[in-house]
Amino acid sequence: MSLIPFILYCFIVTATPGPTNILILSAVQNYSIKAALRFTYGSVLAFGILLVSSAVLNTVFINILPNIIIYMQFFWHSIYVVSSLSDL
Repeated sequence: MSLIPFILYCFIVTATPGPTNILILSAVQNYSIKAALRFTYGSVLAFGILLVSSAVLNTVFINILPNIIIYMQFFWHSIYVVSSLSDL
């Protein structure tokens, strides 16, 4: 797996002004820098957890889906056969 799309995704998500970045700017403007830093640390931690969980789930799906696809194909083909027999 290439890391270039992952790094590009991380850059785009962190560099563009999303709702979290706007909330951080608002917190700095309305509260102290110390309070805004706590919010920033929480946002960074949540983003890290999101990235790690996405990577783990992606790995799990890559390993599991090839085995499940065989059963899904059998299931959908059987539904197709049954539906085509009912049209007769």
